[in-house]
Amino acid sequence: TLIDMRGGNLAGHSRRVADLARKIALRLKVEAKQVQEIFVASLLHEIGKVGFADELLRTPVAMMKPDQLDAYRKHTVQAEQLLLPLADLRSASDIICAQFERFDGTGFPDRLAGEAIPLATRILTLASDFDNMQIGTLTQRQLNAEEARILIVHGSGKRYDPAVVTAFTEVLGGVAPKEESDKERRVETAAWASPFDYPNQALLYVPEKMPAPNTPEHTEAVVTAALPLIEAAAGRTFLLFTSLRAMDRAYGMLKDQWQQRGWEFPLMVQGEGTRTELLERFRKLGNAVLVASHSFWEGVDVKGDALSMVVIDKLPFAPPDDPVLAARIEAITQAGGNAFMQYQVPHAAITLKQGAGRLIRDETDRGVLMICDPRLVEKPYGRRIWQSLPPMKRTRHEAEAVAFFAAAQEVKA
Repeated sequence: TLIDMRGGNLAGHSRRVADLARKIALRLKVEAKQVQEIFVASLLHEIGKVGFADELLRTPVAMMKPDQLDAYRKHTVQAEQLLLPLADLRSASDIICAQFERFDGTGFPDRLAGEAIPLATRILTLASDFDNMQIGTLTQRQLNAEEARILIVHGSGKRYDPAVVTAFTEVLGGVAPKEESDKERRVETAAWASPFDYPNQALLYVPEKMPAPNTPEHTEAVVTAALPLIEAAAGRTFLLFTSLRAMDRAYGMLKDQWQQRGWEFPLMVQGEGTRTELLERFRKLGNAVLVASHSFWEGVDVKGDALSMVVIDKLPFAPPDDPVLAARIEAITQAGGNAFMQYQVPHAAITLKQGAGRLIRDETDRGVLMICDPRLVEKPYGRRIWQSLPPMKRTRHEAEAVAFFAAAQEVKA
């Protein structure tokens, strides 16, 4: 479609939605003619976005400002206006224009509920949401397929028709094949020690006297604490933030500091290009500083001298309005568990480990991991989190962190 041709995460979205919607419809034994209507409507379901600016297309719904959200919600009306004059596509128009209705009757524009919403629309809404969650246009972050599936199931009877959810889970293979028992499954496992000498290759630095991470002055404190180490590292730094707002604010502060100090290290920020383009520039420059968010926490590989420090502003707990988190917490709480210790802390530890993993990518790499969150050392659960990290040396003193870079230069010399 025209929207898919805009590229980025949107490429292929409509076709994936159409394929999934058709499979769900077939599972529900929908008549062949209506299956085809659902397929066509799914291919066209975002045609009303054709006039959207690139910024609006890239902004996740969960992060839209009020004016952006208002414009976004009108795309189904615009689609209806585009399709109504075409007699062959009027059924597709009817399906598309009700996308924002909810099974429990709390949607819009008409607050339709249950079977008053066309079955084709109930199928399309679920299929579209499932793909949007994975490409990052609906939720604050890109979800994997299992996280998106859990969120869909959690919305059964609320946003989604329970019968459509059941068919969806069956299409995904949610029901295990009866012919395969646990005893018949044979899985071989193995484990290998890390090839990296972390105690000598890396240093974990948690600055002293950092303000609480939820205070307005925290981002400024992160930048202030990072500057001496950026200088000692001669650039060669990732600064990773847990929110786009903090990333943008830190970048503005760093630009001012670059001008005041006359630094020549190239300063880059997420959004100046694609992730691939930014990483290629970072590697070639050799002394750059990159300010980024969660997009650079995993799947990034910079070996050698180009990257010698990773700064992380906060422990990466999922935001409280993350729908996947809300579903997990509810399920654990209902089962009598402690969602914070059983899910939120382990999840933060895994995410932090992924971010920390950007630092040491080769047997000859050396560097400092700087985590600017006092909870890592002051809260009881902090110990559990830092123990999940590789066995680096640890310090809270800036002078020791600066000295680590000097020692690294002596080793190379």
